[in-house]
Formats: sequence, structure tokens, C-alpha cells
Amino acid sequence: MPVGISAKSGRKKLYFAIIYIMFVIGIAVLFNKYVGDKTQKQLLGALDDIAKQSVVTIQDNVNNKLEELSYLAEQLSSQEGYDYTKSANDTKKFVKVLGLKRIGVALSDGIIYMNDGKVFDINSREYFHHSMKGEKHVSGILKDLQDEEEILVYSVPIYDKNNEVIGVLAASDNTKNFLQGFK
Repeated sequence: MPVGISAKSGRKKLYFAIIYIMFVIGIAVLFNKYVGDKTQKQLLGALDDIAKQSVVTIQDNVNNKLEELSYLAEQLSSQEGYDYTKSANDTKKFVKVLGLKRIGVALSDGIIYMNDGKVFDINSREYFHHSMKGEKHVSGILKDLQDEEEILVYSVPIYDKNNEVIGVLAASDNTKNFLQGFK
């Protein structure tokens, strides 16, 4: 009889050990899931913060370019009798200062006179119509009319002394250049 008691006792110990091991494994799995969920939440929170900061940075960059262009448009329009068709020399220096590809002045007919001497018809471009309505505008990605590169266009209205829109100041930015500013 003592052997049977000891075998039962051994089985009880074995069952207890198996249950204990399963309990420890269960706790470890739950802990791992908890830590994984917490880490994932922290990572998602950090990514959300980075995304928000990136949006603010992009908005600030775009707003700064639009404000600089608005200032230039005011300077051009303040010159009485100014010949916008000859604006290339006046706008050339701003291309480098603002880190842009090209700047041009478009008259109300949609003909734009670029700082590099090129002349284009932008009457079909959405940004032109927005700015002719008095709006500052940033286009989506477009193909450059000269070299087919992908660009963004910032445009602002040019006003006369009666506060009427008489044209558009537009500046193009190569999308690669635009994106490098955020690295």
C-alpha cells in the first residue's frame, strides 16, 4: 500500500506541476500581449505626433512661400505704370532667395512672363483662376510647361491701386526640391 500512496502522491505532484507550468505560461503570454499592446500604442502615438509635426512644417513652409510671393506682388504693383511683361529682371533674384525653380507674372489673359524670359499660356491652369479670384493658391503636382518635370505652383494675386486683381504672380517649385526641405 505505501507504494500506491506514493504513486498517487507523485501523480498529484505531476498534475500540480503541469497546472503550475500552464499557469506560468498563461501569465507570460498575457504579459507579452499586454507589453506588445502597450508598445504598439506608444509607437502609434509617436507616429501620430510625427505626422502632425510634419503637417505643421509643410503648412508653415507653404505659407511662408505664399507670404513672400504676396510681398513681391505688392512691391511690383506699387510701381505705377509698371510693365509686367518685362518683370523677368525684377523676379530673377527671388528664385534663388526663395529656393524656387521659376517665377513669373501672368496678366489677366493668362499669358505668363517667366524670370528666364520664357512666355507661356497658363489660362487652363487651375491656380491661375484661383488667384485671379483674389486667392492665394498652391497647386497639386503638375507637369512643368517647359521641361515636363513635376512641380508645385504657388500663386498669388497682383492688385492695382483700386484693389482689383490685374494679374497673378506664380512660382514653381520642383517637387524633389520641395520634399528635400523636409528631410
